[in-house]
Amino acid sequence: MIKIIKILKKANVISFIFSGLFFMIIIPMIFSFIIPEDSYMNPVIESMKEDGLSILFLFGVVLAPFFETLIFQFLPYVFANAFLKRKIKFYFYIVSASLFFGVMHFYNLYYFLVGTSVGVVLSFYFYVSKLRGASGVILVYIIHAINNLLALLISIKW
Repeated sequence: MIKIIKILKKANVISFIFSGLFFMIIIPMIFSFIIPEDSYMNPVIESMKEDGLSILFLFGVVLAPFFETLIFQFLPYVFANAFLKRKIKFYFYIVSASLFFGVMHFYNLYYFLVGTSVGVVLSFYFYVSKLRGASGVILVYIIHAINNLLALLISIKW
């Protein structure tokens, strides 16, 4: 874990973002091999499709990643730093932030597992962003927004 943190701390911003995006893309692919295909339905996306592509883009790519980064990465990070001792701070932050993220994406078992796993990635990248002295909110927002944009483009195509 420490080696990964050292590598990410030294990586340039583009490499940092794309490495996070890589994990965000791989995780759903892994779970898609384990969980039946009929479990992939996201009722929020399905209901928003009726409102049109521009609404889906606005909420799914622009607004949701920003507010989710604030709520599920930034706030737990601030809480962990303010109230916990150094040794458990990192683990409490990653686990709690990831579980909150997963619970908020509990449309079905697939989305909960993917959401929690993706929450680990986003929380970890937020943590490393802070170690880099960079804005975790901005970097994680970019990773999350690009991921959602790719998901939106894929859902339009199929």
